[in-house]
Amino acid sequence: MRPAAPPASRFAAWGHRSENGLLVAAFLLAIALPVIEAAGRPLGGFHVPGSAVYLQQLTLWLTFVGGLIAARDGGHLTLSTAEFLRSGGRARRFATGFAAAVAAAVTAVVAHGAFQVVLANRQGGDRLGIGIPTWWSELVMPVGLGLIALRFAWRGGAGWRGRGVALVAIAAAFTFGYLHEGLPGPLLWTLVGVVLAGMILGAPVFTGMAGIGLLLFFADGTPVSAVPAEIYRLIASPTLPAIPLLTACGYVLAESRAADRLVRFFRALFGWLPGGPRRDK
Repeated sequence: MRPAAPPASRFAAWGHRSENGLLVAAFLLAIALPVIEAAGRPLGGFHVPGSAVYLQQLTLWLTFVGGLIAARDGGHLTLSTAEFLRSGGRARRFATGFAAAVAAAVTAVVAHGAFQVVLANRQGGDRLGIGIPTWWSELVMPVGLGLIALRFAWRGGAGWRGRGVALVAIAAAFTFGYLHEGLPGPLLWTLVGVVLAGMILGAPVFTGMAGIGLLLFFADGTPVSAVPAEIYRLIASPTLPAIPLLTACGYVLAESRAADRLVRFFRALFGWLPGGPRRDK
Protein backbone atom coordinates (compact mmCIF):
# COMPACT_ATOMS: atom_id res chain seq x y z
CA MET A 1 0.00 0.00 0.00
CA ARG A 2 1.44 3.35 -1.07
CA PRO A 3 1.85 5.94 1.72
CA ALA A 4 -0.46 8.93 1.54
CA ALA A 5 1.05 12.10 0.13
CA PRO A 6 1.59 14.92 2.65
CA PRO A 7 -1.08 17.67 2.66
CA ALA A 8 1.34 20.21 1.13
CA SER A 9 2.01 17.89 -1.82
CA ARG A 10 -1.70 17.23 -2.34
CA PHE A 11 -2.43 20.96 -2.24
CA ALA A 12 0.35 21.65 -4.76
CA ALA A 13 -0.94 18.92 -7.06
CA TRP A 14 -4.47 20.35 -6.83
CA GLY A 15 -3.10 23.81 -7.67
CA HIS A 16 -1.21 22.47 -10.67
CA ARG A 17 -4.31 20.71 -11.99
CA SER A 18 -6.35 23.89 -11.50
CA GLU A 19 -3.81 25.94 -13.47
CA ASN A 20 -3.76 23.40 -16.27
CA GLY A 21 -7.56 23.28 -16.33
CA LEU A 22 -7.85 27.07 -16.49
CA LEU A 23 -5.39 27.22 -19.37
CA VAL A 24 -7.14 24.47 -21.34
CA ALA A 25 -10.58 26.00 -20.72
CA ALA A 26 -9.43 29.46 -21.84
CA PHE A 27 -7.76 27.98 -24.92
CA LEU A 28 -10.84 25.98 -25.93
CA LEU A 29 -13.13 28.97 -25.43
CA ALA A 30 -10.77 31.15 -27.48
CA ILE A 31 -11.07 28.61 -30.29
CA ALA A 32 -14.82 28.12 -29.93
CA LEU A 33 -15.83 31.79 -30.18
CA PRO A 34 -14.48 32.40 -33.72
CA VAL A 35 -15.83 29.02 -34.83
CA ILE A 36 -19.31 29.97 -33.59
CA GLU A 37 -19.06 33.33 -35.36
CA ALA A 38 -17.97 31.73 -38.64
CA ALA A 39 -20.57 28.96 -38.52
CA GLY A 40 -23.35 31.33 -37.48
CA ARG A 41 -23.06 33.76 -40.38
CA PRO A 42 -24.68 31.44 -42.95
CA LEU A 43 -27.38 30.59 -40.39
CA GLY A 44 -29.05 33.96 -40.19
CA GLY A 45 -26.11 35.86 -38.74
CA PHE A 46 -26.05 34.06 -35.38
CA HIS A 47 -23.25 35.35 -33.16
CA VAL A 48 -22.18 35.78 -29.57
CA PRO A 49 -22.73 39.42 -28.50
CA GLY A 50 -19.47 41.01 -27.44
CA SER A 51 -17.37 38.06 -28.59
CA ALA A 52 -14.43 40.34 -29.48
CA VAL A 53 -14.21 41.58 -25.88
CA TYR A 54 -14.51 38.03 -24.53
CA LEU A 55 -11.70 36.95 -26.86
CA GLN A 56 -9.48 39.77 -25.59
CA GLN A 57 -10.06 38.73 -21.99
CA LEU A 58 -9.45 35.07 -22.81
CA THR A 59 -6.15 36.06 -24.42
CA LEU A 60 -5.29 37.91 -21.21
CA TRP A 61 -5.94 34.77 -19.18
CA LEU A 62 -4.00 32.62 -21.63
CA THR A 63 -1.03 34.96 -21.28
CA PHE A 64 -0.79 35.11 -17.51
CA VAL A 65 -1.95 31.60 -16.63
CA GLY A 66 0.47 30.31 -19.26
CA GLY A 67 3.23 32.44 -17.74
CA LEU A 68 2.40 31.04 -14.30
CA ILE A 69 2.68 27.47 -15.59
CA ALA A 70 5.94 28.32 -17.36
CA ALA A 71 7.33 29.67 -14.06
CA ARG A 72 6.26 26.43 -12.38
CA ASP A 73 7.99 24.25 -14.96
CA GLY A 74 11.00 26.49 -15.60
CA GLY A 75 9.83 27.14 -19.15
CA HIS A 76 10.53 30.86 -19.50
CA LEU A 77 13.09 31.90 -22.10
CA THR A 78 16.47 32.35 -20.40
CA LEU A 79 20.15 32.51 -21.27
CA SER A 80 22.07 29.33 -20.46
CA THR A 81 25.16 31.05 -19.04
CA ALA A 82 24.84 29.39 -15.64
CA GLU A 83 24.78 25.95 -17.28
CA PHE A 84 28.50 26.31 -17.96
CA LEU A 85 29.21 26.54 -14.23
CA ARG A 86 29.91 23.40 -12.23
CA SER A 87 26.70 21.84 -10.99
CA GLY A 88 26.40 22.17 -7.22
CA GLY A 89 29.36 24.53 -7.00
CA ARG A 90 29.37 27.81 -5.13
CA ALA A 91 29.44 29.87 -8.35
CA ARG A 92 26.43 27.96 -9.71
CA ARG A 93 24.46 28.48 -6.51
CA PHE A 94 25.32 32.19 -6.48
CA ALA A 95 24.27 32.59 -10.12
CA THR A 96 20.98 30.78 -9.52
CA GLY A 97 20.17 32.78 -6.39
CA PHE A 98 21.15 36.12 -7.94
CA ALA A 99 19.09 35.49 -11.08
CA ALA A 100 16.09 34.40 -9.00
CA ALA A 101 16.34 37.50 -6.81
CA VAL A 102 16.41 39.83 -9.82
CA ALA A 103 13.55 37.99 -11.54
CA ALA A 104 11.39 37.94 -8.39
CA ALA A 105 11.98 41.63 -7.61
CA VAL A 106 11.22 42.82 -11.16
CA THR A 107 8.12 40.65 -11.49
CA ALA A 108 6.79 41.78 -8.11
CA VAL A 109 7.15 45.44 -9.11
CA VAL A 110 5.38 44.75 -12.42
CA ALA A 111 2.61 43.00 -10.45
CA HIS A 112 2.24 46.14 -8.32
CA GLY A 113 2.00 48.25 -11.47
CA ALA A 114 -0.58 45.86 -12.93
CA PHE A 115 -2.68 46.26 -9.79
CA GLN A 116 -2.58 50.03 -10.28
CA VAL A 117 -3.79 49.52 -13.86
CA VAL A 118 -6.71 47.40 -12.63
CA LEU A 119 -7.64 50.05 -10.05
CA ALA A 120 -7.62 52.71 -12.77
CA ASN A 121 -9.77 50.58 -15.09
CA ARG A 122 -12.17 49.92 -12.23
CA GLN A 123 -13.05 53.61 -12.18
CA GLY A 124 -14.27 53.33 -15.78
CA GLY A 125 -17.09 50.98 -14.80
CA ASP A 126 -16.81 48.83 -17.96
CA ARG A 127 -18.65 45.53 -17.93
CA LEU A 128 -18.59 42.41 -20.04
CA GLY A 129 -21.69 41.35 -21.94
CA ILE A 130 -22.78 38.99 -19.16
CA GLY A 131 -22.71 41.83 -16.63
CA ILE A 132 -19.40 41.04 -14.92
CA PRO A 133 -17.16 44.08 -14.34
CA THR A 134 -14.19 43.96 -16.70
CA TRP A 135 -11.74 44.63 -13.90
CA TRP A 136 -12.66 41.32 -12.28
CA SER A 137 -11.19 39.54 -15.29
CA GLU A 138 -8.19 41.90 -15.35
CA LEU A 139 -7.24 40.81 -11.82
CA VAL A 140 -5.49 37.87 -13.46
CA MET A 141 -2.64 40.30 -14.26
CA PRO A 142 -1.56 41.27 -10.73
CA VAL A 143 -2.49 37.91 -9.22
CA GLY A 144 -0.67 35.96 -11.93
CA LEU A 145 2.41 38.17 -11.80
CA GLY A 146 2.48 38.04 -8.00
CA LEU A 147 2.41 34.24 -8.03
CA ILE A 148 5.08 34.18 -10.73
CA ALA A 149 7.28 36.38 -8.53
CA LEU A 150 6.82 33.98 -5.61
CA ARG A 151 7.71 31.03 -7.82
CA PHE A 152 10.85 32.78 -9.01
CA ALA A 153 11.77 33.36 -5.36
CA TRP A 154 11.06 29.72 -4.51
CA ARG A 155 13.38 28.58 -7.31
CA GLY A 156 16.19 30.70 -5.85
CA GLY A 157 17.78 27.65 -4.26
CA ALA A 158 17.19 24.26 -2.73
CA GLY A 159 17.21 25.76 0.77
CA TRP A 160 15.70 28.76 2.44
CA ARG A 161 18.84 30.88 2.17
CA GLY A 162 18.45 31.50 -1.57
CA ARG A 163 14.69 31.89 -1.25
CA GLY A 164 15.12 34.33 1.60
CA VAL A 165 17.52 36.44 -0.46
CA ALA A 166 14.94 36.61 -3.26
CA LEU A 167 12.21 37.68 -0.82
CA VAL A 168 14.53 40.33 0.63
CA ALA A 169 15.19 41.57 -2.92
CA ILE A 170 11.43 42.01 -3.43
CA ALA A 171 11.14 43.99 -0.19
CA ALA A 172 14.20 46.07 -1.10
CA ALA A 173 12.76 46.95 -4.51
CA PHE A 174 9.51 48.25 -2.99
CA THR A 175 11.34 50.07 -0.20
CA PHE A 176 13.62 51.78 -2.70
CA GLY A 177 10.64 52.83 -4.82
CA TYR A 178 8.82 54.38 -1.87
CA LEU A 179 11.87 56.21 -0.53
CA HIS A 180 13.10 57.66 -3.82
CA GLU A 181 11.25 59.73 -6.41
CA GLY A 182 13.89 59.47 -9.12
CA LEU A 183 17.23 57.97 -10.03
CA PRO A 184 20.47 59.90 -10.54
CA GLY A 185 22.48 58.83 -13.56
CA PRO A 186 25.18 56.73 -11.83
CA LEU A 187 22.65 54.84 -9.70
CA LEU A 188 20.37 54.29 -12.71
CA TRP A 189 23.09 52.63 -14.77
CA THR A 190 24.28 50.63 -11.77
CA LEU A 191 20.80 49.15 -11.35
CA VAL A 192 20.53 48.56 -15.11
CA GLY A 193 23.80 46.63 -14.84
CA VAL A 194 22.37 44.57 -11.96
CA VAL A 195 19.31 43.66 -14.04
CA LEU A 196 21.45 42.78 -17.06
CA ALA A 197 23.72 40.65 -14.87
CA GLY A 198 20.69 38.81 -13.51
CA MET A 199 19.42 38.14 -17.03
CA ILE A 200 22.84 36.89 -18.16
CA LEU A 201 23.04 34.55 -15.16
CA GLY A 202 19.65 32.98 -15.86
CA ALA A 203 16.77 35.33 -15.05
CA PRO A 204 14.02 35.11 -17.70
CA VAL A 205 14.59 37.44 -20.62
CA PHE A 206 11.26 39.18 -20.09
CA THR A 207 12.33 40.23 -16.58
CA GLY A 208 15.46 41.83 -17.99
CA MET A 209 13.48 43.80 -20.56
CA ALA A 210 10.79 44.76 -18.04
CA GLY A 211 13.35 45.65 -15.37
CA ILE A 212 15.27 48.02 -17.62
CA GLY A 213 12.00 49.58 -18.77
CA LEU A 214 10.88 50.07 -15.18
CA LEU A 215 14.17 51.74 -14.24
CA LEU A 216 14.11 54.11 -17.20
CA PHE A 217 10.48 55.06 -16.54
CA PHE A 218 11.20 55.54 -12.84
CA ALA A 219 14.21 57.75 -13.59
CA ASP A 220 12.02 59.85 -15.89
CA GLY A 221 9.33 60.25 -13.23
CA THR A 222 6.82 58.08 -15.09
CA PRO A 223 4.70 55.73 -12.93
CA VAL A 224 5.80 52.10 -13.12
CA SER A 225 2.23 51.20 -14.08
CA ALA A 226 3.17 52.35 -17.60
CA VAL A 227 4.86 48.98 -18.23
CA PRO A 228 1.88 46.70 -17.36
CA ALA A 229 -0.46 49.22 -19.03
CA GLU A 230 1.46 48.76 -22.28
CA ILE A 231 1.43 44.99 -21.78
CA TYR A 232 -2.35 45.12 -21.36
CA ARG A 233 -2.71 47.30 -24.46
CA LEU A 234 -0.75 44.81 -26.55
CA ILE A 235 -2.62 41.79 -25.20
CA ALA A 236 -5.99 43.49 -25.73
CA SER A 237 -5.13 44.12 -29.38
CA PRO A 238 -7.85 42.59 -31.60
CA THR A 239 -5.20 40.87 -33.76
CA LEU A 240 -3.35 39.08 -30.95
CA PRO A 241 -5.95 36.28 -30.46
CA ALA A 242 -4.98 35.07 -33.93
CA ILE A 243 -1.74 33.69 -32.43
CA PRO A 244 -3.27 30.92 -30.24
CA LEU A 245 -5.80 30.17 -32.97
CA LEU A 246 -3.08 29.74 -35.60
CA THR A 247 -1.14 27.63 -33.10
CA ALA A 248 -4.14 25.34 -32.68
CA CYS A 249 -4.61 25.09 -36.45
CA GLY A 250 -0.93 24.28 -36.94
CA TYR A 251 -1.08 21.59 -34.27
CA VAL A 252 -4.14 19.94 -35.84
CA LEU A 253 -2.59 20.05 -39.32
CA ALA A 254 0.72 18.64 -38.08
CA GLU A 255 -0.83 15.81 -36.06
CA SER A 256 -3.23 14.87 -38.87
CA ARG A 257 -0.35 14.79 -41.42
CA ALA A 258 -2.36 17.04 -43.71
CA ALA A 259 0.80 18.26 -45.43
CA ASP A 260 1.73 14.72 -46.51
CA ARG A 261 -1.74 14.12 -47.89
CA LEU A 262 -1.64 17.40 -49.83
CA VAL A 263 1.71 16.43 -51.38
CA ARG A 264 0.33 13.02 -52.42
CA PHE A 265 -2.81 14.66 -53.80
CA PHE A 266 -0.93 17.11 -56.02
CA ARG A 267 1.50 14.43 -57.15
CA ALA A 268 -1.43 12.26 -58.20
CA LEU A 269 -3.09 15.22 -59.91
CA PHE A 270 -0.11 16.73 -61.73
CA GLY A 271 2.55 14.03 -61.56
CA TRP A 272 2.04 13.08 -65.22
CA LEU A 273 3.16 16.55 -66.41
CA PRO A 274 6.69 16.82 -67.86
CA GLY A 275 9.32 18.49 -65.69
CA GLY A 276 9.95 18.29 -62.00
CA PRO A 277 13.04 17.02 -60.19
CA ARG A 278 15.44 14.81 -62.09
CA ARG A 279 15.36 11.14 -61.23
CA ASP A 280 18.50 9.08 -61.90
CA LYS A 281 17.86 5.74 -63.49
